[in-house]
Amino acid sequence: MISLQVFYEGNVQGVGFRWSVRHAAKGFDVTGWVRNLPDGRVELNVTGEEEEVHAFLDRPRGIALPDSQADRKEVGQTGQCARL
Repeated sequence: MISLQVFYEGNVQGVGFRWSVRHAAKGFDVTGWVRNLPDGRVELNVTGEEEEVHAFLDRPRGIALPDSQADRKEVGQTGQCARL
């Protein structure tokens, strides 16, 4: 079981990015949360089995919308999270 903290930069607020992340998570056995930050980034905390977490994060179109232009910055391991 791993927990990762991930930051997304770019055009990620006001384009449905958080909704897209939450929707994508429903297809995976992961828990976590996602929120907008005051500096314009989006923060994601995700927990699950290592393969499941990486499959969720790598899912094509799973965590992006046509109007978003996100750069993913994986920070590292964190604590446990609540269900997305």
